[in-house]
Amino acid sequence: MPLNAAPSLRRFSWSTRLEPLMSSAPSPAKALLKVTEVAEILSMGVRTVWRKVATGELPQPVRFNKSLVRWKYESIKHYLDNLQ
Repeated sequence: MPLNAAPSLRRFSWSTRLEPLMSSAPSPAKALLKVTEVAEILSMGVRTVWRKVATGELPQPVRFNKSLVRWKYESIKHYLDNLQ
């Protein structure tokens, strides 16, 4: 990119943040997100994600066992859509 070229001003959209995670795998396989993926989407740390779950600000994850925890893609998308 030339130095004198103005950077493109793109309108921010949550869907554009979710697309890279969703496009890399088939839909059913990526319908569940790891805590690190949720933290990346929300631009916060993993510990902050857990704090917000504990206070009820974020949706509860699906727990398969003590160490296997995932969030439904649709619940995170719904949370982001209702932020504004």
